[in-house]
Amino acid sequence: MVCFSGTLAQNLAAYRLMRIKPQEDRIKWDEMSDNRDLTIFVHWDPVVDYSKVLPPEGAESVLKNNENYAIVLESKTVEQLREECQKESFMQELELLQLRSGLLRLVSSFVELFTKGGDDEYQTAQDLGSHWDELFRTVRAKNRLPACERFLVNLLPSRLHSVLAMPYETVFRDLASFLLALWKGEKHEQIRSGAEGCVKHVNELFALIASSIKTYNTSVDLLWNRKKVHDTVNACVEIASLILFVMTVCFDKYSQAPAPQPTRKVKKKDSEQNNHEPAVVLMTDKNRLQLVVDVLRALKTNLVDCEAVLCKYNMDFLARHGRCKEHPTAQHQKLSH
Repeated sequence: MVCFSGTLAQNLAAYRLMRIKPQEDRIKWDEMSDNRDLTIFVHWDPVVDYSKVLPPEGAESVLKNNENYAIVLESKTVEQLREECQKESFMQELELLQLRSGLLRLVSSFVELFTKGGDDEYQTAQDLGSHWDELFRTVRAKNRLPACERFLVNLLPSRLHSVLAMPYETVFRDLASFLLALWKGEKHEQIRSGAEGCVKHVNELFALIASSIKTYNTSVDLLWNRKKVHDTVNACVEIASLILFVMTVCFDKYSQAPAPQPTRKVKKKDSEQNNHEPAVVLMTDKNRLQLVVDVLRALKTNLVDCEAVLCKYNMDFLARHGRCKEHPTAQHQKLSH
């Protein structure tokens, strides 16, 4: 049980072809530019706040007399508003890319840690876990406002806010904490509580899918509400798939005929010098494997249940209007990939 896309060996082979180096940030952020040309959309204009638009020349006397007047928008003024809207959208897209890049590098560090298993890989995963927290703190502190959602077709969607609304931050923060502790094998209680936390996150992800689809099926306007529920389902399945990929890598590591691991003994003289520091008992590979299996079992159970939930996804209205011609199961498999 890996994904709907193949075996672990196939997924790892595809992963290796990407040549990801989690310790390196290869994106030149200072050289990023916006190549979108919104002027090609003749009938699109940003939502104008008329209270912030300068009146035409010669209207000062009208303002003084508090008389009503119609503001004549000049092309330059509209263009300025368009540029401001595009600039804000670009900054949001840039921050979204930073979060997506951080997620890619973080997940990659987990894979490297449990396939190579060196101190350098551990340090990289630890650093990227801290970087992940810092990314979200920085982005949230800017308090970006979402783009207007008054229109069905939005040329500047607030994709950043969709990511911030989904549990990416907490799930992968807790996953990083669990995997780092699991690799060390020293803090047994922390490892067990970390596994329980992962199981809880998995259950919550699929519960969110079920509740979102249930709410959507009872909504009045299925076409208008489709994007929100689709974003929710897509994000939850993506998170679950990444957890599944990482946990199968862990499973492969600890299921390879684990041998009993010796306790790190402390010599008598060293013990006296270190204030009788007790020996560190590492968790056995067998026990670590069992915790990994617990998370995988939760994923398997929820994926089976999710199949039935997606079959209840009300797509009849969209199908009649030529919007969707696929069975929900086919969509589920694509999302899982």
